[in-house]
Amino acid sequence: MESHLPDWRRPKYNKYALCGVMRELSTSLPSSVDSFIINGALHFVDTETWDHMLAAFPCVERLKFLSSVAGARNLSSALKPTASVVPCPRLL
Repeated sequence: MESHLPDWRRPKYNKYALCGVMRELSTSLPSSVDSFIINGALHFVDTETWDHMLAAFPCVERLKFLSSVAGARNLSSALKPTASVVPCPRLL
């Protein structure tokens, strides 16, 4: 998707910032959080970051993305159940 905004109006993303923030959420928010609104360059978020976030917040029921969800390709890997865990079973 091509942006028609002038260069100075286009958002600049640090590819490590969103992952870092997502990993630090568990240090300042209770595990009972049930909703997140995420805005950023989702294609930079690796599976390990999603794993960490989903494990820290097992009560999540809603994820809302303010950017393209096409970039959230690693989220589907993090949501796959394993023999011992089903990540965020209440996620709608």
